[in-house]
Amino acid sequence: MLHLDRISDRNYLPTEQDIIHISSVVQTLGISDYVFDVGKIQYCVYDVGGTRSQRKKWIHAFENVDIILFQAPLGDYDKPLREDEDALNMAESLTLFESLVNSRWFVNTAFFVNFTKMDLFEQKVKSRQKPLSQYHPDYQGDPSDVKAGVQFFVDQFQERIKERKGSVHVTVLDATDTAQATLLLQRVVQVAEAKKMRCSSFI
Repeated sequence: MLHLDRISDRNYLPTEQDIIHISSVVQTLGISDYVFDVGKIQYCVYDVGGTRSQRKKWIHAFENVDIILFQAPLGDYDKPLREDEDALNMAESLTLFESLVNSRWFVNTAFFVNFTKMDLFEQKVKSRQKPLSQYHPDYQGDPSDVKAGVQFFVDQFQERIKERKGSVHVTVLDATDTAQATLLLQRVVQVAEAKKMRCSSFI
């Protein structure tokens, strides 16, 4: 609402922040791919939908992917799935992550797990209006302790990693913070360069 006058102007041009925030209202459907070069490495980036109906379209299509960027919406710990109100977003993310990280299709793939919507998570936890333990009974920590809440989910994801060759990197970031997003991408590039690979990145 605060930006209505700006974006309704006939000469409106989207800012960098406008473009970043569009992902929160637009659902990814199907598979979108992008190709670009960084240094001597060509990156093939595939953006795929994570809903149950979308997974069937791509789950077996990326056997040779080098890096997977797995987005886990930390701030949605209390939200049900669009397609199943009896399931929670984060519980579904854990199930999907477990199936991917231990899949024979991705045994040599490097994983980056990014906990997004950190600002929303912090706001909810500190308000105590939606206690974490109410939605995730295994959490036994202080209801208002943000760090403990984050660590709970980090542990939950790590517990689902079985024996595998590929590495797993866990980060917590605000996807709308371009500085944090840049740091994450720099880490991805470092992994790609270390492997001297042609990197196919999966988001």
